[in-house]
Amino acid sequence: MDENFGEASLHVCPDCGQYWLRYFYEVEAFTASGRWYLGAITAEQASALTADQARSILEGLDWYYYGGSYFSGRSGKAAGVILLSP
Repeated sequence: MDENFGEASLHVCPDCGQYWLRYFYEVEAFTASGRWYLGAITAEQASALTADQARSILEGLDWYYYGGSYFSGRSGKAAGVILLSP
């Protein structure tokens, strides 16, 4: 968990070996505040990754996937700043 109580996790595709950084955030007091972000990162980025860096790494990518109840169940591709207000 990072300082905003967002959960960062690292996944590796068993078929191609691609590293994926996933960031999940929600405010339990607010309905439909859950959101996740998923971006492809390099092995070098993965080796030095900390939870507090996860959001800024995703924001620095050319694009990342997003989804969750915050987006009314929709998912898609985006880039840039990840806002965490409920």
